[in-house]
Amino acid sequence: MIRSTGTTRRGASTKILIFALSIVCLAGCSKVAEPSGKIETIEQGRSAWAARGSLQYTFTVELQCFCTAEMRGPFLVNVENGAATVTREGSIVEPGWLSNVPTSADALFAFAESRRDQKDFRAAFDQTYGLPVDVWSDPIPEAADEELGIIVSGISVSTQP
Repeated sequence: MIRSTGTTRRGASTKILIFALSIVCLAGCSKVAEPSGKIETIEQGRSAWAARGSLQYTFTVELQCFCTAEMRGPFLVNVENGAATVTREGSIVEPGWLSNVPTSADALFAFAESRRDQKDFRAAFDQTYGLPVDVWSDPIPEAADEELGIIVSGISVSTQP
């Protein structure tokens, strides 16, 4: 008489359990981390961008200032592998026109950081990617014409490497 000790059944159960856990872990690894909570600070925005950002993305930026329409934009920014191409109304914009225009994700964050200590400052962030989408500052609230801000829209991030 052959007696079964149950090791074959336990071995099969262990293999099935390991296989199931592997699938769960792999599925979790392929999923992009969601931001936890509302993005309200530059630091939270940078963290969300680092988790979801890419080297290939586009956005539209418009300056909010007392300046000519040509200087305000809107400008379409296309970044591929860290290099930005900026267009306005379908034409490439010369870099000389872009001294105050953020032309990358890093430049958007730098724009917000450079103004955060001013008396009148506000910033809002895209809740998916963390990029600043509305930044406004007024270094001297009593004076006119020195306010500066940006509005960012149309953010599109490529998932391709």
